[in-house]
Amino acid sequence: MATSRKTRLTTLEGYVAPAKWNEDGQVTAVIIQTGEEEYLVDMDTLGEELLDYLHEDVEVTGVVTLDAKGVFHLRVSNYALLDDLFDDEDEEDALDAAEAYEWNDDDLDADDDDEDDDDYRPKMR
Repeated sequence: MATSRKTRLTTLEGYVAPAKWNEDGQVTAVIIQTGEEEYLVDMDTLGEELLDYLHEDVEVTGVVTLDAKGVFHLRVSNYALLDDLFDDEDEEDALDAAEAYEWNDDDLDADDDDEDDDDYRPKMR
């Protein structure tokens, strides 16, 4: 006797992050990162649309399943971009502060050894 599995729509708020890359370094799959979990997005039509919104906050509605390996999968039925975390005035203030900062050679020296670190890159989120 086959058992039927009930599915219901779930709405999540999270961050669109890359999950898989091809040999050319292009992102081919995304996850939605919430504060508690990561959800691997099914790469159907709507899932592929999320590739355009990497590193953006979204509200996503869809069906969540859990596979045998403990990975949550999300089949997206709808999504919306969330407003920026900063309002326009806060964003302008941050940009003004960044433009006003005067960079010097010590800013590129990550280990304070008096030698410039040419390959120093700030850590990404």
